[in-house]
Amino acid sequence: SQQDAAEVLQHVMENMSQDSPIAASTVSISTETTTTCNTCLLSHVSETKTFCIKVPIQNSIQAALSKYLATSESDDFCLCCREITPTSQERCLTATGTYFIVQLKRFCNELGIIGKDCAQLECFPKKLVVPVGREEESVNSLSYELVAMINHQGSLSAGHYWAYVKDESVNKWYNYNDRAANLLLDFKKRLNNTFSYILFYRKV
Repeated sequence: SQQDAAEVLQHVMENMSQDSPIAASTVSISTETTTTCNTCLLSHVSETKTFCIKVPIQNSIQAALSKYLATSESDDFCLCCREITPTSQERCLTATGTYFIVQLKRFCNELGIIGKDCAQLECFPKKLVVPVGREEESVNSLSYELVAMINHQGSLSAGHYWAYVKDESVNKWYNYNDRAANLLLDFKKRLNNTFSYILFYRKV
């Protein structure tokens, strides 16, 4: 069976973090999650470090990031109430690196059947504005620009991957597909597509 590109990327990043913690810090993302019980208002704060974030499909990458950071509702076990209660979750990014990697949640599992959301997502040429900080008054808005993307076509088990990568020294985009590497023509149109899966951004 085919291995998902996101799984391979995670494996590469984990090995990199062991070999070079400094290099790993350039792609590290720290996320703080506050979970509050809506019944007793008990809150729990947790922080995780990852190499990428997984965002839902929206009409643009900026909207997808906003959706990821928006308050969400779910049911969870409350230690105070000692039962499953409605909870609210708030996320904020507390630290980001030179690079910011985003995985799009294109695949979903409904009743054991894996489906794919092939909606078009706008990610170019606008910069991605990433809010970093815990409190509104201390949040920094950092700008990131798209420098590469991994695309996927087909199913999760039998699909095809290829990549678009920007050569920043000449300000040109290239299409890397299997063994072929070609100049990406009409890149402004090609980058906003229905196949984008993993997006790589660099801080500007």
